[in-house]
Amino acid sequence: PKDASRMMQVEPVSRQRRDASFSQPPHVLTAVQGLGWRMDAGQGAFCIPVYIPYNLTGRWMLGKGVCKVWLIMDYLLCTASVFNIVLISYDRFLSVTRAVKYRAQRNMTRPAVFKMVAVWALAFLLYGPAIIFWEAAVGQSVVPAHECYAEFYFTWYFLLSASTFEFFAPFVSVAFFNLSIYLNIHQRTKTVGAGVEEEEEEDIADALSPSSCGDADNTTQASRLSRDKKIAKSLAIIVCIFGICWAPYTLLMIIRAACSGECVANHWYDVTFWLLWLNSAINPFLYPLCHSSFRRAFAKILCPKRQSSHRTPMAPNTVKKNKCLFFHQKKDLSRHILRLNVPT
Repeated sequence: PKDASRMMQVEPVSRQRRDASFSQPPHVLTAVQGLGWRMDAGQGAFCIPVYIPYNLTGRWMLGKGVCKVWLIMDYLLCTASVFNIVLISYDRFLSVTRAVKYRAQRNMTRPAVFKMVAVWALAFLLYGPAIIFWEAAVGQSVVPAHECYAEFYFTWYFLLSASTFEFFAPFVSVAFFNLSIYLNIHQRTKTVGAGVEEEEEEDIADALSPSSCGDADNTTQASRLSRDKKIAKSLAIIVCIFGICWAPYTLLMIIRAACSGECVANHWYDVTFWLLWLNSAINPFLYPLCHSSFRRAFAKILCPKRQSSHRTPMAPNTVKKNKCLFFHQKKDLSRHILRLNVPT
């Protein structure tokens, strides 16, 4: 009986630890968010300060080498920021529509590292080689001495092809993820409302008092549904802002290249150009909407010492669920002990 009682006490603790691990922020998601935060911070720290004097004076005074570096960094960070939005949307899509598989794989380090490396590699390959080697491939530079823009600036077919991967495909992808999440939540809302899963809870409701944990699983399902609804709303906001900030620049850039810059005034191009950076400035405030781990990641980045002293509390539903498991095991063990003590 003593060994049995010890097993009874250890099992809820082990279950409690396993359930608590699910309440921890998935480090894959946190790493992706941290990557996006650094991309947007890099644009604010390097790209914008370099561009402001050039925009005000109309002359590039830093030389051709710095111009190449600035162009590479600007295109790289903007494109990587877009791909990062797709990656975050895909992660949230899996967390809602493939919940069981997502929980089993969300803390795997290798896939997360591969995805983040792929974001940077694809973002660089889209524009980097063209910025570096376009002049050598063509045989001459079309950029005046005191100006700084890419050699393909007026090559509409290249810009159209690149924009397909930089804007159109990502926008369609995040819109698809958002629509899939909405349909999944709509179907689950109808299922929960119809009470399809009530029969699965009857055994627990009969064995335990309603005040203790009769509605534990229903509460968990309701909380997950509420969480997923918040995810859907946050992704909808990200998709809308992404489209508003990127669509004008992408369309205007293609039109401007097709007419060699004669049909679009420079100030309109500047306005759309700043919209891209506005999107990067807004993104760090939008990421925390997707998941509580984003908020914790921000807190760790901004206040690492303060956050290290705080431990993540266990979710109330997890405590309630563990309490139910404890009562079940205690009841079963008591019956087992009584059977052992009955004289034969």
